[in-house]
Amino acid sequence: MKFGYALSSVTPKLIDKYRDDRPQEPDSRYKLNLKSPPRLSAATVKSELDLLSKLLNVAEKEFSIILPNGNPVRSIRKPSGAAARERRLVGDEEKRLLAECDRNNDPWSRDWQSTRTDIALWLS
Repeated sequence: MKFGYALSSVTPKLIDKYRDDRPQEPDSRYKLNLKSPPRLSAATVKSELDLLSKLLNVAEKEFSIILPNGNPVRSIRKPSGAAARERRLVGDEEKRLLAECDRNNDPWSRDWQSTRTDIALWLS
């Protein structure tokens, strides 16, 4: 779906339609010739709506563009974001990760990674 509207004519109904139609579109980041490329996630659509809301706020506040009914994104229901992820190192991953840090001759990366591992263990 392409947007080709004057800012003053963007309504919550139009944003609703965008929110509902956008997840049905193929994800353009996948360039392979797939028979059915992956669809956009709800988190991607939420990020796009958040960005649009910020743009409309800047248009109103910084450029004095009048939006007759205010920011239309504020009055719609947004998709839920992505669920939090939890990832732990398993097997010899820590050993391989630290070996790669040493191979790069960067003392900070090894210290940084060791600190992250210590914090993860402390929080678990």
